[in-house]
Order: sequence, then structure tokens, then C-alpha cells
Amino acid sequence: MSSIKTLHRKRGNILAQLTKLSSKSLDNQSEFELHTTLDLLYDIKEKLEDIKQAYFEIDNDKEFKDVEPILYKIDEDIQDFQVSGKLLLYKFTEVDKFKHNNSSEHANNVRLPEIPLPQFDGQFSNWSSFKNQFHNLIENNPKLSDSQKLFYLNASLKGAAKQVQSSNDTYDSLLKAPTLRYENTKLIVDSHIQNIINYKPLLKENPAELRLLIDTLQRNIRSLEALKFERNNLVDILLIHLICAKYS
Repeated sequence: MSSIKTLHRKRGNILAQLTKLSSKSLDNQSEFELHTTLDLLYDIKEKLEDIKQAYFEIDNDKEFKDVEPILYKIDEDIQDFQVSGKLLLYKFTEVDKFKHNNSSEHANNVRLPEIPLPQFDGQFSNWSSFKNQFHNLIENNPKLSDSQKLFYLNASLKGAAKQVQSSNDTYDSLLKAPTLRYENTKLIVDSHIQNIINYKPLLKENPAELRLLIDTLQRNIRSLEALKFERNNLVDILLIHLICAKYS
């Protein structure tokens, strides 16, 4: 059991810590500093509880009666300090929420450029790309009626692709028509390969022309890979040979 003098010293030490902590105004503290202060207050309160328990265990009633109001005053000061700190932290939280909501609202109100309607000109090599874009923008849009989708599909078909249209088309019938004609993996693959093989030779060393050749190769290769055709070392060798042949 601790002696009265030891308990008095511990009590004085706690009071000194509390006085030092409260000397810095909570209003001027950052959110991080408030968290730190509250953590320190929690530690001080735990130490005070231990000291109170030790005082309760002493046999000298007079000593306990003298110190009891002091202990409760310290406890009360700690609680008041904690409440003030938590209120300020709450304000920080509300400000953060307000900033976040305003930021989200501002982001939602940003006017993005309109996405152009995808177009299909009847080239097999362009079919897969058009189909994916049209399905994502129009077909899968629950806000559009079939009449609106039919209008957009008619507007999307250009050149040779318009030949699949008829005056009696519904949206479903017109959607099936180009699919039946152009959903032909063999012809699509042939079209991409022809785009690569038939690319015009480069007549002179021109970085821009070489960049265009490489872009064309990569675009058609990506389309073939999207059709589940794997790229391997042999393909890379052939492509390098093809580029060299076009560039010589």
C-alpha cells in the first residue's frame, strides 16, 4: 500500500500534467493536436483512477476526507477538458464532411463533353468496335425507349452499312440486320490482316509516316486479340519483317 506522502506526490504530478496540458488553448489546436491532447488526458485520467483507488484503501479517514474534494475537482477538470476537446473534434469532422460533400457535388455538376454517337461504315474491321460502343451507349441505356434507340441506330449507320436498313424496321430488326451481315469472324479477321498487309510502303524515311504505320499495326493487332487470337513470338517476327519491308 502506498504511503500518504507518495500518493500526495503522485496527485501533485497529475495536477501538474493537467495544468501544463490546459495551458495551451484547445481552440488553437489542429485536429491532430486535439487527438494527441485527448490521448494524454485519457492517460492522466487512468492514473488518477489508480490514485483514487489507493486513497480509498488508506485507513486514515481524516486524510481521505481532506483529499477527496481535491481528487473529485481534478476528475471534474479532466472531464470538462475532454468534453471541450471532443466538441472541437466534432466540428473538424463536420467541416470535413461539408468539404467532401461540396467537392462531390461540384464534381457531379461538372459538364463533360458530349460523347459522339458511334458510326459504322460497313467495314468489317470496324464492326466489333462499333458494336461494343453502340451497346454501351445506346443498347444498354435504360432511359431510352426502343423508338429512340431505332433513331440512334439509323443515324449510326453510314455508307455501305445503310444498305441493311428498310422502311419497316423496328429497333430489334434493324439491330439484327448488321449483326447478321457483319458478325462474321472469318471476314473480320481477313479484314484486319488485309489492313496490315496492304498498308502502303513508306517511300522515304519519315518519322510521322513510320508512327502511322506502327499505329495501324497495333490497332489491328488489338482488334485481333479482342477476338481471342493469341499473339506469339512468330507473329512478332512476322510483324518486324513486315515493318522492315514497308520501310525499305
